[in-house]
Amino acid sequence: MEPVSEEFLSRCLGVQETFHGFDSETQRREVGQYSSNAMLGMVDYIYDHFDEFRLLLDASYGTKFHDFVNRLVSMEEEYTWKWIRATGSHFELEGELTAESK
Repeated sequence: MEPVSEEFLSRCLGVQETFHGFDSETQRREVGQYSSNAMLGMVDYIYDHFDEFRLLLDASYGTKFHDFVNRLVSMEEEYTWKWIRATGSHFELEGELTAESK
């Protein structure tokens, strides 16, 4: 379980870090395509390790893996805020989206 979960988290972080290394205009222009391509790679990894992911999602309560989904969500939230700030998204500027609105 641990090698699969850590590899998946590492891949997700790598995708995020690579994307946020792009300049703001490239991020704004490529977010949809980049996200789609990255998502396909993540789905392939999940299916390649399907049994492990079933355990992670269905049977990890009470184990050291119980926070797997929360770790993914936290990472996504952190990098979404980075993207919003990097691209000057109107959501934050207009107060439509705040960290407190979670």
